[in-house]
Amino acid sequence: MQKQWFNDLGFQENPLRMTPHERGFKKIDEMLPFIMRGGIVYLQGRYGTGKTSTLRTLIKRLKGKHRIVYFSCHQQKPDFEDLLYTNFLRRLLKIKAKGLIALIDEIQEITDNEAQEIIDLYKRKYIRSVVLASNADILDIPESLQQLIGTNVFVTGSLTLDEAWHLIKERLGENELLTRDRVEKIYKRSSNPREFLQNVEDYCRRVYDTTQAA
Repeated sequence: MQKQWFNDLGFQENPLRMTPHERGFKKIDEMLPFIMRGGIVYLQGRYGTGKTSTLRTLIKRLKGKHRIVYFSCHQQKPDFEDLLYTNFLRRLLKIKAKGLIALIDEIQEITDNEAQEIIDLYKRKYIRSVVLASNADILDIPESLQQLIGTNVFVTGSLTLDEAWHLIKERLGENELLTRDRVEKIYKRSSNPREFLQNVEDYCRRVYDTTQAA
């Protein structure tokens, strides 16, 4: 197997390819009490700021202890009542599950009718709590959902320079390849954490390739 730049630094696998979801743990800890009490929460975040990673980690935290359903409105037209048929047998016998925790992603284009469907299932106890996720501001989603969400809004954000520097030190340790000044230059041309890690990786690979060619 061809040697890679990260092998030269003593890593078996690329330490920058891991999704930077660690920052989402605090967000999850803040959300969980509302979810456990049967509330509706809103997770807002632009692309690359850890929104989907936070949802995945949330699923892992709850899986096995609670009945969870996940749906992305980006993938297909929503049919939220269909989520209640959580397995083949329930679907065959038309038996709806109750007390579900629903994670509904990419709701930025949800209609008033679709929002009302979620609310009805929630009020009828089929869904005990809901996590709605989107890249849109909460004021851009249907008002009926806004009223139920209230102040239960959690926003994923971009890295600060200090957070970016500590993230690199956590991933790569102390090394001469990435100084604070170099990390700052990469940070300034990166629009989100995912792009930042990709830009750091590109820089490391270029330096390694140049060294190998010399």
